[in-house]
Amino acid sequence: MSISQQDIEDALDVFMMPGWKRLIEEVEEQMELVTIDSCSTIEDLHFSKGRLAVLRMFSGYEDYVRSSAEADDEYDLQ
Repeated sequence: MSISQQDIEDALDVFMMPGWKRLIEEVEEQMELVTIDSCSTIEDLHFSKGRLAVLRMFSGYEDYVRSSAEADDEYDLQ
């Protein structure tokens, strides 16, 4: 997935908002609640895997954007 300079700037603005930190805290709490112990059917397992995948995506989004920004900065210096 590529990310444009405008997307990076918009995301960096979002990361500065107080609600972003709270959202990530909630995402991390929800990640801790997802367990396979509560899955009684294969459907429950697939649902939990999907939920965890989405939560991980949110959790890693800031790192992804910041590393993309750094890579762009390094490319611009060359």
